[in-house]
Amino acid sequence: MGDTSAYALGKKTGITQGLIRNYIRGLSVPGADKVVLMAKNLGVRPGWLLSGEEPMLEADHIQVAEGLAPYMADFALVPKYDVEASAGGGREIVSEEEVGRFAFRRDWLAERGLKADRLALIAARGDSMHPTIEPGDTLLVDLSPAPVRDGIYVIRMGGELHVKRLQRLPGGRAKVRSDNAAYEAFEIPLNGEWVAENDDQVGRDRVVGRVVWIGHVIQD
Repeated sequence: MGDTSAYALGKKTGITQGLIRNYIRGLSVPGADKVVLMAKNLGVRPGWLLSGEEPMLEADHIQVAEGLAPYMADFALVPKYDVEASAGGGREIVSEEEVGRFAFRRDWLAERGLKADRLALIAARGDSMHPTIEPGDTLLVDLSPAPVRDGIYVIRMGGELHVKRLQRLPGGRAKVRSDNAAYEAFEIPLNGEWVAENDDQVGRDRVVGRVVWIGHVIQD
């Protein structure tokens, strides 16, 4: 809400300030009509306001969100692409169209040594990384050049993207593991360790980036 008080927001939307305070404290959940009213007045997307799972702002509406302008200096907007990485059998990249942006605090990124212009958001599919990653989860991927270490990565194999857990092995190899015990582990060569997604070797099998944050879908 920034500098907008519960009273001022209530006056604009017709929602009582007491009810707005209950929303903030988590004592009640607003209906769809009230979410739309508040989102319009705060300059954010209704889905983000309700669940936090969608991008906060539409990419082409950033300039219109005047109420958030004083605070946007504290946030970096990371693009989400229409790309899926499989936590299962593998899926081809169908496009690289930007479909939205997520706002991340700059101090949060700095604490983790992350640079906003080297980050991308994609969706996960499949169940091989259950329960760590579920279908539909959003993955924040760091594309910065860096040595591969133990962790969760997006890798390209045979023209398809996969999200797997990598364990570095001697001799320039890595063990590829799934958190779901139903999937068997296998090994891959690291091939120069890390090749960024936007390099001149697009199409070859390689490590694309490290998963540094997972946005979970709320399950019913």
